[in-house]
Amino acid sequence: TALPSLLTQVTHLTRRRWSLLRRNKRDWSTHLLMLGGFPVLTLLLVWPNLTYLKKGAADPGSLAPEDLWPAAFTCMMTIFIQIIMVLYMSVRNGAREIAADRSVYERERVGGLRPGAYLLGKLAYVVPLLLLQTFWLGMFMEMITGGLPGNVGLRLALLVMTGAAFTMICLGISANSRSGERSMSICLTLAFLQILLAGALQGFPRLLGNIIHPFITAYHGWSGSMDAMKDTAAFPAITALVRTWFASPAQALTWLMIHLGLGLMLCVVGISRKQRNG
Repeated sequence: TALPSLLTQVTHLTRRRWSLLRRNKRDWSTHLLMLGGFPVLTLLLVWPNLTYLKKGAADPGSLAPEDLWPAAFTCMMTIFIQIIMVLYMSVRNGAREIAADRSVYERERVGGLRPGAYLLGKLAYVVPLLLLQTFWLGMFMEMITGGLPGNVGLRLALLVMTGAAFTMICLGISANSRSGERSMSICLTLAFLQILLAGALQGFPRLLGNIIHPFITAYHGWSGSMDAMKDTAAFPAITALVRTWFASPAQALTWLMIHLGLGLMLCVVGISRKQRNG
């Protein structure tokens, strides 16, 4: 008997995964909480300094000295808080997705399931979630606050690409882990290191930063957004607050695409090999 086509298998797997989400109240309620709660939480963290955020979006040279430093700090931390939220959503979306489903996948592969169809089915579930969550997180802040300084299109693109890249890395880790719990532990540890090494909390010497930062997804999302503010009044103060070299938006997007590609390669390697017992 001929096996179902690749498209047929992908369609079936995609429908099944979305049906499982719909039937699992804990899962879909968690996704709704992240979709609605994280933007509100970000806003609450920024709210005390919202006045400075709006002043930071003013034309260059318009900030009074007493407003300059609070505006710079608020702009810097608003983006970083969004990046932290995106990292958590990425871990939640990708860390257990393949590892927790591994035994089912191995049985179905024996029955003729194509590894490529399995991966595409997972992407058809994960990608819409991450796009919706990250884009809405960025747009909510833009609408409620009146917009951060700099290019909003670049800022949203960097936020979405940060989510896509780190989600794919988490999915790749999941594909190579023996259990969902182990994968989650590794991904959470990696996310914690991303926060520490992104350069937003403490700058690194240029040489050390050149060694570390290419591997840090959060750095590219955050620093690219910072560099997109270079024509605003707050930017000189931002560069003084944190002595981190900022990647240009083009450089940041390029590195994020590389991270996404590496995560995809990990996925391919993980689902192509036979899972060992134990």
